[in-house]
Amino acid sequence: MSTKPSTSQSCPDQMSQTNENLVTNSQTSLENNSLTEFNKLKSNLQNMAFASIFLGVFNFFLILVVLWLTGNQINSTQPSSINSRLSLLENKVDQIIDILPPELRPKINVKVNTPDKNLDRWQGNKEARYVLIEYADLRCPGCAAMHPEIKTFWSKNQSEVAWVFRHFPGTSGNPNSYRLAQTAECIAKYENEEGFWNFVNGVYTQSIKETVQGAEQLSTVTTKAIEVAKCVEQEETKAKIERDLQDVSQAGIYATPTLVFYDAQKNQFYFVRNLGNADYLQQVFEDFKNKQK
Repeated sequence: MSTKPSTSQSCPDQMSQTNENLVTNSQTSLENNSLTEFNKLKSNLQNMAFASIFLGVFNFFLILVVLWLTGNQINSTQPSSINSRLSLLENKVDQIIDILPPELRPKINVKVNTPDKNLDRWQGNKEARYVLIEYADLRCPGCAAMHPEIKTFWSKNQSEVAWVFRHFPGTSGNPNSYRLAQTAECIAKYENEEGFWNFVNGVYTQSIKETVQGAEQLSTVTTKAIEVAKCVEQEETKAKIERDLQDVSQAGIYATPTLVFYDAQKNQFYFVRNLGNADYLQQVFEDFKNKQK
């Protein structure tokens, strides 16, 4: 008597084999996909590395071109002053920057706080279209040297330019810097802004000693000596100076004096990249106005 094969035993074996094949195929597919993604990532990293190297080499040769063009221009024209040389260099750099694609242009015109009619210290018309913002340390020798040049420039252009002074104490390393900034602000608070500017001028010309403090000594520089002495002692104007310092930090300003032209009509800032005399400031200002047209 013959016996029929049992179908109930063969089916599970076939299903098990099929499942094993599916798992194997799935694992193979995942491995292939992972390998493909890895190769894509590797290719992308290689492309990024190549692009970085290319940009580095491009920037290096760009700098060489700028230096070569500038050297030729300076040697051919034989400018008579250091201000002319600085202007030529700045114009050449601007020309190169203008032809660069936006992503490669350096961020030169960093934005600072717009001039505040109540918080800032002003000379001139607060409604003026153009404002020259000065960041300075009252014990900075460079600031003292530049101060009369700024005064000369402003006196000539005060019909269209206002002058704002902001504090950046500490760059000189002088321990009296911060206290002098507080004293100037306290004079502005209890006397007036004219008294503020008289104090700043006096410190820079050394007609006012940097060690001046206390009501008795302050009586020679302000009509509100008692109030000012108390104001300095209690640090009433510290918030104003810290506001200026925060502005300095956000803008990346690292030295004094730093000068910034501001166009209130177009809300545009322009950092003066080189410092010269009043004539150089005049030239920079004229260039800034022409760019705003």
